[in-house]
Amino acid sequence: MRSLNALGCARDDLTEPHNPAWLAVVVALFVALPAIVAPYGQEAKYGYSPDLHMAAYLQVLGCLLAVVLFVQRVTARQWVLRFDGLFLLLSLVVTWALLSLLWAHNLYDASVKLFNWLAALLGAFLVVQVIRTPRHLRFFMEALFWSGVALALLGIAQYLYGVNWVAQAFPPAATFGNRNMAAQYYLLTFPLGVALYLRNDKRLMGWFYAFGAALIVIATLYTRTRAAWLALLFALVILCGFFLYEIGRSRNPFANKRGNVAIMAAAVFILIAAHFNAKGAHWFGGEIVEIASETAQEVRFDGAGNGRISVWANTLAMIGDHPVLGVGLGNWNVEYPFYHTRVFVDRQMGLKTQFRNAHNDYLEIVAELGVIGGLLIVWVAVAIFRKFLKVLADETHEFRTMLVCLFAALAAIAVDALFSFPFQQPVPLFLTFIYMSLLASLCRSHPQMAAWWRGQGFGVRINRNAIGYALIALFVVGFVVMLAVNVRLYQSQQYFWKAKIEQGRKDYESMLSAARRAHQLNPHRDRLLYLVALGHHERGEYHEAIEYFERALVSYPYLLQVLPNLSLSYWHAGYPEKALEKWQILESIRPHDHRVAAEIALLLNQLKRTEEALAYMKKAVELAPAGEKKARLQALYDQGRREACPSESAHCQ
Repeated sequence: MRSLNALGCARDDLTEPHNPAWLAVVVALFVALPAIVAPYGQEAKYGYSPDLHMAAYLQVLGCLLAVVLFVQRVTARQWVLRFDGLFLLLSLVVTWALLSLLWAHNLYDASVKLFNWLAALLGAFLVVQVIRTPRHLRFFMEALFWSGVALALLGIAQYLYGVNWVAQAFPPAATFGNRNMAAQYYLLTFPLGVALYLRNDKRLMGWFYAFGAALIVIATLYTRTRAAWLALLFALVILCGFFLYEIGRSRNPFANKRGNVAIMAAAVFILIAAHFNAKGAHWFGGEIVEIASETAQEVRFDGAGNGRISVWANTLAMIGDHPVLGVGLGNWNVEYPFYHTRVFVDRQMGLKTQFRNAHNDYLEIVAELGVIGGLLIVWVAVAIFRKFLKVLADETHEFRTMLVCLFAALAAIAVDALFSFPFQQPVPLFLTFIYMSLLASLCRSHPQMAAWWRGQGFGVRINRNAIGYALIALFVVGFVVMLAVNVRLYQSQQYFWKAKIEQGRKDYESMLSAARRAHQLNPHRDRLLYLVALGHHERGEYHEAIEYFERALVSYPYLLQVLPNLSLSYWHAGYPEKALEKWQILESIRPHDHRVAAEIALLLNQLKRTEEALAYMKKAVELAPAGEKKARLQALYDQGRREACPSESAHCQ
């Protein structure tokens, strides 16, 4: 306490200055609108640019709102910064993620993810500072819920009518580019509709809340996302279990809802809408059977692993090699190619495509942040669960039902994270941090809550405006830097997609020009060097191509797309041994790939190393799947043996 007082701070119960309603409204709209007002470009159909736009929105406007908050606070002689134990624990998690950059191989990918975590932490801080009355809380939940309804309407229109106002990679994706990401937003907003319905005392608004929640459920079903369906079911189990418990204790949460006609009508609406798609009426049960069959195919073991199980098993091998510290934030996708055959062969990963996420956030976090990071996440989860149990035990809590609904939303996104990657996306991560902070702030006894609404206690009172001015200066700098950085990132992404389009058109001069400009705008993203190198390669400028391919490999040592093209550039530049060396590196990463063995065989044959060439071609034949490719490789092998026979090599015996 002495050190706090020396800084002009004090932890006590003095009331903080009045918190204006307009500030709470602005922050609530900031939280609710990133998926609606963030800029979108037509290039989203080729990639995941919506993530870039939403991250920019959260980072830039988050810093700006922090400036507004501190300017408003510093006008008072005394003001309070609100903190609680969970916020400090979240800060510890983010701090450990920051420290992991010290041993991360690729600092650019680590920094991109770190900025999302920092934006989420800042959002949680802002919400806790300005939600000072029940009315503020109500408006916050209203804004988030209706944003979910608006996006659900767009997703439904995309599914049923093919609406294409916003480009999509995997529809129906609303504004997220991918339906999995849209489903995650639905999961986080649906329980808010339930909470608002239960706290509503106006009949007409009850109908709006019930059908708004129904639209979100329908949009979730239309995504045909298994993880989201399971997560939604889990949230419903939590809510229904709580309601049954309350009814059993003679505290019916649906009492005085005028027969609950609205909620029954909404349930019927969901059942009817589920049986429609773009072609008209169909049996929804058929979709369930189809998806269950797909899931059964993925989880079966045939000695090689299937689908995501292979990724998870190989990620465990990565964790085994880096158990304590992990590979560094954002570096799972950098290191994974080296591990993609360690336990099971990941057959979905090839020389052109690979997963960018583990499709299990918990495994990915432990792989990146080590056991220490994993234990911190477990600590957060335990703290949240303990607070939830505390709310259940306090039958007089003013916001008991609302907090249970918040917990259901967190539980749903936690289940989704077992099979997807919501915590790798800016908006779901942002909302998760905010929900956890709100849950922790509101899970207090009745006397504590009364003090909280009066603005008393639970924080650090600032007596010196110098601290406020320093914080204002810090976030002004943050705003300017984030604005400049994200403008350049956006421009770089535009040129990146232009380069990809020109590559498809085989206009390699335009492709090279666009790729160079993309890298100039974002010189730390070394993945762009691959496109620059490819442009030089296609133009026959092999020495330049080699330079850029090698630079790309410094940051992405296992980027499978680079090695075959680099080998070809070395061959055309007159360095056959170097070309062979790159294919052998690829062989160490993909020992099961018949194409790699065949290419090495052909190179060895060109180098007149006949016996080695025949050995590799034999290996290629053994690895190749039955069919035309295997027959063609067998024919090459037989021809090679016949040509080698006059030399009386071992292969002729």
